[in-house]
Amino acid sequence: MAALALGIGLLIGQRVGSPPAGTEETIATAVGETRKVALTDGTTVDLNADSRLVVAFDAETRRIRVEHGEAVFAVAADPARPFEVRAGIGILRDIGTTFDVAMAGAGVTVGVIEGAVEVRLAGSDERAVIGGGERIVYSPAGLSRSGRFDGEAATAWRSGRFVFREMPLNEVVEQLNRHHPRKTVLADARLARLRVSGAFRITDREGLLTAIEALYPVRCEEADTETRLVSRGRR
Repeated sequence: MAALALGIGLLIGQRVGSPPAGTEETIATAVGETRKVALTDGTTVDLNADSRLVVAFDAETRRIRVEHGEAVFAVAADPARPFEVRAGIGILRDIGTTFDVAMAGAGVTVGVIEGAVEVRLAGSDERAVIGGGERIVYSPAGLSRSGRFDGEAATAWRSGRFVFREMPLNEVVEQLNRHHPRKTVLADARLARLRVSGAFRITDREGLLTAIEALYPVRCEEADTETRLVSRGRR
């Protein structure tokens, strides 16, 4: 299968200097680009494609604001300076850990690879602590119960792969669009319920869409600016 060459950029070991006290620094990626950066405190951040976060470190605190997209944080220990991530309405406090934060609209998913994270909602008494292999989802509607987090699949993009395990097709399309400039859209909302499993190279957009056509009742229609997924048999 022909792969769509996108040249996903991975900048390994790039060091981001802490901004002066009272200032902020933005780290961002474009569609199809991933980055790995090392902050001056020793924390490393893997930033997924089409993502943006803001770093604000000073002598007393380390704060990150995720504005959109997804990032994996491997937090360096510094008892004198708490590490805090804000994403949507949530405030995440690191308890010595590696964790993933993914935003989709007003919803945020936090998954812990190792260690523990405290999650609390701004302006609310709702809070929870989750440990390795657990995830939690929150939105303005509230905080979910914790569930199982498949860190290998969720963060496979760090090694240039998509790994889907019973992922709803609409979420597969979201991931695909993060990494490819030609958009894919669901023309039939009922297709969102289909569950997709498999492993694919991120660059192989054509291969992924061909597999979806072969395994599910879906047909791809190419328009001028996008690829439309329609129910098979629909004309």
